[in-house]
Amino acid sequence: MGIGECALSLALFNSAKLSDPVNYSLIFNPFTGFQIDSLTIFTPPKSYYRDNLRGLVSISEWERGLFSNHMNRTNFKRMDTNENASITPFGSIAFKLALLSNGACDFIVSLQPKNIRDIAAGTHLADLHGFNFYEGKNLIKSLDKEKYYPPLCWCRKQDVDHISSVYFP
Repeated sequence: MGIGECALSLALFNSAKLSDPVNYSLIFNPFTGFQIDSLTIFTPPKSYYRDNLRGLVSISEWERGLFSNHMNRTNFKRMDTNENASITPFGSIAFKLALLSNGACDFIVSLQPKNIRDIAAGTHLADLHGFNFYEGKNLIKSLDKEKYYPPLCWCRKQDVDHISSVYFP
């Protein structure tokens, strides 16, 4: 409590297609003033740490131990390569998706179901900024369901194989 890791999330969709140019999304953190919306044109920077992908996960999923089989504390190393990634438990899914869209991390993984009302704006923003949404190994390009089931991942196309090799059965 007392940590400003939440956000207001608004999605006004003309259609379920993430690529619909009429769709509008806004995420705003009232504690920090951070805001991102679908009218702001920019390209998030590619990670300066390409050898170390940075990810965010749910604090509650972390505290329940849902990631304990995948890594040792906040870092994991693939056995077959030298590629590394780190994860950090962080606040609401909407705020995590806003940070991803802004280039503050490279991926988000969730191991719990998510309602469309919680992920619509952030998924739309992420898509606009080059991050794909995966439900399991399925690429989602249209938000046409009320609920999405794990494993869920938002990342760049070139990173999905690496991330899915760790999290997806």
